[in-house]
Amino acid sequence: MKITLELVRQIMRDALGFDSFAASFISEIREDKNHPTAGITKQGELSYNPGFVAKYIKSKEDLFCLLFHEILHPAFAHFIHLEGRLENIACDSIINAVISQIYAPQSKLGSLFQRYYRPGGIEGILRPGSHMRNSRYSALYDCLYSHRGVRMTAGEVIQSLKILAEKSAEKVVLLGTHDGSREGIPL
Repeated sequence: MKITLELVRQIMRDALGFDSFAASFISEIREDKNHPTAGITKQGELSYNPGFVAKYIKSKEDLFCLLFHEILHPAFAHFIHLEGRLENIACDSIINAVISQIYAPQSKLGSLFQRYYRPGGIEGILRPGSHMRNSRYSALYDCLYSHRGVRMTAGEVIQSLKILAEKSAEKVVLLGTHDGSREGIPL
């Protein structure tokens, strides 16, 4: 599947309503086989790996997850955070939780995130339906995905992850860096 501005606008209109301005955050789209997944710059330039899209985007809900995930980085001003693994995981976890819960029908409960990330360890905070009961990340996961109204800022999630991941040797590759960089994000 080739992602075009026309397709982005159609997916956003179908999911959020015809008058939605969300797709206007994306100003340019380019395929980039060197990018592991997808990313967006401050200027709204979206790059994506066509191999990643071919493998993981199976429905319009999956494409909504990917596109809205990238659109929410500039909308949430995530560019103010330092670039690093934990910062990307923190920002992505907030976005994925928002998409999976608030936009549950449009994202099919975060279908892309559920398929792409493992349900345990640090990857578990990047997807709904994770098995976090005995995990060091369980309280953080509950803050992100519970319906009790507990919310955290990106800065609070970053600080929590610095403490929780300090002794961890886990690895994770994110859907993309919010600065559009081309490197993978192993943790």
